[in-house]
Amino acid sequence: MAGRGGDAGCRAAGFLPQPRVAATAAGGGGPVTPLGETYKHLRLLAGMAKATETDLVGAFGHRRLGPEEWAEMVQSCRQCQWAGRCARWLRDHPVAPRAPGPCRNRGRLDALKAVDSAH
Repeated sequence: MAGRGGDAGCRAAGFLPQPRVAATAAGGGGPVTPLGETYKHLRLLAGMAKATETDLVGAFGHRRLGPEEWAEMVQSCRQCQWAGRCARWLRDHPVAPRAPGPCRNRGRLDALKAVDSAH
């Protein structure tokens, strides 16, 4: 989608959800913070999957990961307070057994990797 302008092109094609604003506190009681750029977080999620040797594309192809869940994982990354440190962690950990503790997708990546290992 390079010719369509990153997020806008992916969103127009239906691959990415529309931008939203997330509340940082549970129940919406805290300050409202804009979500991060969707395409940036899609790349961070892909990097985290690669580092942890979790095959998101394979999981999607074998229907262990649906489009809604994949979109939820990107949204979760966009809401992450730790995302600013994620790129550095990925540079420092090109291969790791698990995503770092603060990663909002750690459990999902672990579950997909466990299913992959079983097959």
